[in-house]
Amino acid sequence: SELGGGIRIHAVDPDSITEEDLLDKVASGELPMTVVDSDIAKLNKTYYPGLDITLALSFDQQSRWAVSPAKAWLADRFEEGLVFLKSVERGKCFIEYIPAENAWVPIQADGYMYIDCLWVSGSFKGHGYSAELLNACIEDSKEKGKKGLCILAAAKKKPFLADPKFLKYKGFTVEHQIIIIGDALVTSDCFLKK
Repeated sequence: SELGGGIRIHAVDPDSITEEDLLDKVASGELPMTVVDSDIAKLNKTYYPGLDITLALSFDQQSRWAVSPAKAWLADRFEEGLVFLKSVERGKCFIEYIPAENAWVPIQADGYMYIDCLWVSGSFKGHGYSAELLNACIEDSKEKGKKGLCILAAAKKKPFLADPKFLKYKGFTVEHQIIIIGDALVTSDCFLKK
């Protein structure tokens, strides 16, 4: 035990109850506490604002990812601070972000966290999962001492860029335009949230 005694842990079969179910029981007062992964706790804090997630059972540790040799580029991005956070909801709901200094897009936003992708698929849209993931990113960025967030979007919604209406609704403002050069020229706006 890293922190000493006094805590008795009762293991449960993961097939019989989920971490989210346990957190729901804690929030309702049915259980005094539970142990869950810190990322799951942070995400569920948006559902249960009164949930106290400050007690750590171990010291902060870096996550490690196993990637194939063909994906060495991805492993390097994790070393640079890339975070891939999936929603607790089953389905394609995730956010991917990295310190802007290490982003692989043509932006200059030192001290900010760059959101590379915020994705909620099909029938999962309109249920608050984007807000949940964005809030987790905001909290993580604050904990890491970032000035704010930045993300690319276009004036007209495009499938590969964030929805500008959603970003404005969430308090982002347009700071400047960027030209992305690839197979084509695309004018994009950089949205910032401080």
